[in-house]
Amino acid sequence: DRFTFTFDAVAFEAGELKAVGIDARGRQVCVAVLMTAGPPVALRLSAIPSPHGLRADGADLALVQVEAVDAAGRRNPVALDTVRFELAGPAEWRGGIAQGADNHVLARTLPLEGGVNRVLVRSKTDAGKIVLRARSDGLAPAEFALASTPVAVNGGLAALPAPPPLRLARGPTPPTPSFAPSRIAVPVAGSTAASNGERAALSVDDDETTSWANEPGVPAEITYRLARPALLRELVLKLTGWRERSYPLRVFVDGAEVYRGTTPKNLGYVTLPLAPRSGSEVRIALDGQADDAGAIRMLEVANQANADAGAQQVARSQLSIVEAEFYELP
Repeated sequence: DRFTFTFDAVAFEAGELKAVGIDARGRQVCVAVLMTAGPPVALRLSAIPSPHGLRADGADLALVQVEAVDAAGRRNPVALDTVRFELAGPAEWRGGIAQGADNHVLARTLPLEGGVNRVLVRSKTDAGKIVLRARSDGLAPAEFALASTPVAVNGGLAALPAPPPLRLARGPTPPTPSFAPSRIAVPVAGSTAASNGERAALSVDDDETTSWANEPGVPAEITYRLARPALLRELVLKLTGWRERSYPLRVFVDGAEVYRGTTPKNLGYVTLPLAPRSGSEVRIALDGQADDAGAIRMLEVANQANADAGAQQVARSQLSIVEAEFYELP
């Protein structure tokens, strides 16, 4: 979330969105313009070419992009239309991927995601014109043609293509670091809990398929012993049911409260700012009942089982932590 910049209380309105960059002297140095896309009316096919084109060696691949576009040719970023493909010419269908049965591997029908998808076709050993057609109900169809080129064969082996050109304009890698750390992780040496203590370590095992939770009716809190004393400034948590549930929490470092608040619904991890406090023991406690109102719904996921964050398996009186991370500033 440190890389997300939001503008609150801005109502959506179709039209132009312009960002202008100005330097310290007030001079415009860059500008970018986005236009709202209209409803999709057509499909568009385009190739993402290799520098050597498509070689008829029986192994080369062409990557073709399919998009749902509006009347002005802009990709519609919420289109989820199902597209049917037809392939003609000296090529084999290798397909694409999308959420669904068997991930649509090798399927000739697959959905767009965010208005776009990509498919692969593989050349055969005979060169010629290859035609790919795409159709979707309610959208104008698209057709794209490309040609595979013959390759020299010696002793049953096709000659390799020329290597791509080297680009050395940027010069050698600088000897100094290219970034400045914004925070430093503090490792955990051990963890204890009044309930399910044997599972406490699962909340810091860097495995998102495991978690710790207290038993109902037992204090909903867990304590972590840091590997070294540290001036903690941030606590990062992934909590069970992160999209559907907010947890009221209190956080203590060596017995002193450094955070009290309610975690927001989120798409995975939430970063909580801590009042600066040096210590080596962190206790996280549930401060009341968790709140399930205002859940973030992932309606576009084809298999809704993939959108389940586990809130239905944990009572609102339980604190359930998938992962906990502790940070100090440089």
